Amino acid sequence: MNELRRQNAFDDEENIKNREAVLGRISTLVKNFVFRVSKSCGMSDAVARASGGKTFTFGSYRLGVHGPGDDIDCLLVVPKHVSRDDFFTTFLPMLEETQGVTEVTGVSGAYVPIIKSKISGVEVDLLCARLDLPSIPDDLELADDNLLKNLDERCIRSLGGPRVTDEILRLVPNRVVFQDALRCIKLWARRRAIYSKMMGFLAAEVVSWIFNGGAPWSQLFEKHDFFLSYRHYVQVVAAADSAENLKKWSGTVESKLRQLALKLEFVESVKLAHPYVKGFELVAHCIDEKEVSEVTFNRISDAVINRTQEEAAKKPGYRTVYTTTFYIGVAVAPKQAGTVLPEKLNITYPANEFKRLCKQSELFDVSVMDLHVTHIKSAQLPNWVIEGGFRPMPKASKKSKLTKASPTGQSANFPNNKRRWGITNPISMNGPSPKEGALTKSLIEELRTQNAFEDEETIKNREVVLGRMVALVKNFVFTVSKSRGMSDAVARASGGKIFTFGSYRLGVHGPGDDIDCLLVVPKHVSRDDFFTTFLPMLQETQGVTQVTGVQEAYVPIIKSKISGVEVDFLCARLGLSSIPDDLELADDNLLKNLDERCVRSLGGPRATDEILRLVPDVEVFRDALRCIKLWARRRAIYSKVMGFFGGVAWAMLVARICQLYPNQAAGAIVSRFFTIMHQWKWPQPVLLKPIGDGPLGVKVWNPKLYPKDRLHRMPIITPAYPCTSGKVESKLHQLVLKLEFVEPLKLAHPYVKGIERVAHCINDEEVSEVAVNRISDAIINRTQEEAAKEPGYRTVSTTAFYIGLAIAPKQRGAVGPQKLDITYPTNEFKRICKQWELFDPSVMDLRVTHIKNAQLPNWVFEGGVRPVPKASKRPKPTKTSPTSQSSDLSDMMQRLSLTGSSVPVAAVTPESTAKPRRARARANTT
Repeated sequence: MNELRRQNAFDDEENIKNREAVLGRISTLVKNFVFRVSKSCGMSDAVARASGGKTFTFGSYRLGVHGPGDDIDCLLVVPKHVSRDDFFTTFLPMLEETQGVTEVTGVSGAYVPIIKSKISGVEVDLLCARLDLPSIPDDLELADDNLLKNLDERCIRSLGGPRVTDEILRLVPNRVVFQDALRCIKLWARRRAIYSKMMGFLAAEVVSWIFNGGAPWSQLFEKHDFFLSYRHYVQVVAAADSAENLKKWSGTVESKLRQLALKLEFVESVKLAHPYVKGFELVAHCIDEKEVSEVTFNRISDAVINRTQEEAAKKPGYRTVYTTTFYIGVAVAPKQAGTVLPEKLNITYPANEFKRLCKQSELFDVSVMDLHVTHIKSAQLPNWVIEGGFRPMPKASKKSKLTKASPTGQSANFPNNKRRWGITNPISMNGPSPKEGALTKSLIEELRTQNAFEDEETIKNREVVLGRMVALVKNFVFTVSKSRGMSDAVARASGGKIFTFGSYRLGVHGPGDDIDCLLVVPKHVSRDDFFTTFLPMLQETQGVTQVTGVQEAYVPIIKSKISGVEVDFLCARLGLSSIPDDLELADDNLLKNLDERCVRSLGGPRATDEILRLVPDVEVFRDALRCIKLWARRRAIYSKVMGFFGGVAWAMLVARICQLYPNQAAGAIVSRFFTIMHQWKWPQPVLLKPIGDGPLGVKVWNPKLYPKDRLHRMPIITPAYPCTSGKVESKLHQLVLKLEFVEPLKLAHPYVKGIERVAHCINDEEVSEVAVNRISDAIINRTQEEAAKEPGYRTVSTTAFYIGLAIAPKQRGAVGPQKLDITYPTNEFKRICKQWELFDPSVMDLRVTHIKNAQLPNWVFEGGVRPVPKASKRPKPTKTSPTSQSSDLSDMMQRLSLTGSSVPVAAVTPESTAKPRRARARANTT
């Protein structure tokens, strides 16, 4: 505490009282503000005065760790008849007119709208949140989550600060201890200008020395020499014609600076991008256009620095330029051993993207504001950024010796004439051995035996179907174009194109597989046209059956069957006036100005094409993937909706193995697939190429930035921008996750598809039985004609889903039967499903029940016949040493991984093989 006082980390009594007085004035001002707006809404004086209004502090002041010069963060909470516009049009002028208030700036377009001000020497940042209440009482507390109902996103963000701060104070055991410790950490963090976790490890070492008597506390608070720590810097200069405009513009630029730092870290040679914690403001009095231009690039001569406003005002070209300069220190990876060319640091793309993003702000005015982003060396830093304005002499440093390299200057295991596939070097560049070639040949023969390939007739039928759909899409775009008043020539030139994706585009489809199609249409064709015009046209097409549109789906879709082939249609509208026949979707700029659903729809074809581009040998990839796909389906683990990997995920896993063994045959790829994926260190992501950025401000997978991405247990990142993990949270998958929290359960394994039935019932009792999937032989064998003769005839269509449950064995010494209570997860599941906007309780129902293996209906088994369970003897325990037992289990798991039996199927465990009947149960969802 003594060291913190010496470091001036505490406010004195006078400053404390001044802050309290400022807050008192703000509280009064807020009530007057609400009163004034209420009166303008036609309320009486009494009602307007009762409308209230309250100020909540948050951040360092509320936590009790503020120091000299720290600002106060305040939230104005107002009733529902006071709008955000009132905050800027009424409260801001009232604040400006208040005595002792200076430097008032409103930033209404910010992520969290804010008014910045200085009141009696104290910086105060004011936010505003409108609650769905007619009045705000003085005793209001924000802890109740129900207060967030019916609020817009910006109000919820604004309320987050006080709510989080109060919750932190509530959750610490000793508030005084917490405040003292936080004050210390806060001072250290400011002095170190920290960005990376590495700084935390350095601090731990210093504190260890302090506790061992090897260093004083003052060493912890030594300042970080930011401007002496890097050889390269990115300099960002925000310029404006006035102090007021600069405050708005530099605030916008600063709010997006973090995104620039993230983009810089994707530049090839950059190890770290470390932004300095504040900007440097400067006022330059220029006398000609050349000086103005130099100042906006932060190239300021001594003549400009030393010139006074009075001297400059005498010149005919006098202009004052206000700038705020931000710096990002860039740590560059050392040159590879043996390279002779100088290092190149190309920041063109991230810099241009950053400028584009900033200039999209509604506050940007090109006539009075400017922005420049440049790469400079440490020697080009202006002296005034160094503390004291004096640049110290750099210390001489010895060059590190180069490590031995191969004569070509390349790594010995990756020759210069070999292409690198993926994000790492290959494990092996060897081709297949004779044995591996023979195994590959036998693998292809087995795949043909397993009916994994289509015959020529079916292949031609698919091509005919696609040809018909191409013609239909062009007619669809023509029809919509004509309805928009276009001439025949322009409407015909509008084009329209179909792109396939998924298994058909990858070339691994088999008999019965569907075709995934994306319709790409010009900007004057809407998604509504897709459902109101294209869907009826599709229904009227000869040979088309079972057409269903799902407009409200996560990715809107039309499902159909055309000449016996299932075809799923998506639609994406590009920002183009026409769609040429030679259009390709690889260009990221095509995603500009598209809504989220169109970007999602385009993701399928873009990811599929990128996978094919990133594999060394497409034919080897296809043969290996066809094998893995068939294996996954036979093992009932091929279903994205159920929480397993879908087709694209399996394709990316196989593609990654192909990259690691670019010259191998399909049989060897399959063998190495199981070996490597069994040993993969999840949640390490599977990547086919580095995650890149693009022209949109949309989220890409980044666990450093997004907490939800850190929760992904098995991330497989799509190679096309915007890169995502492709995770799908279906409602049935959520039920599976909830079931695995039920106490005696070890595993919940959903079956990969639902089983559809149509039952012709003759009374309400039969309808009730069918609804819980208890279908008697009488109902199964009854035809529609027979049932239609009965007075109580009703047809009930059902889809039943099954989830296998593996139950942990009873603990030794436990008595009585085990209890399996799935009431809570099933009730939650039903509640979520019935919240669907299309749910109609008069014609729909949902039942979830727990059944035993013996209660499964016969028709779920292949051929409709229940297999006779094999008798199994309980193995006698053999005496083995702990080491040999572990080794045996390890060997078993290794063999299972190579045959594909260790992917989540719970029966492959010693417990379940010992007591198979006791461990089997099913959750039946109808």
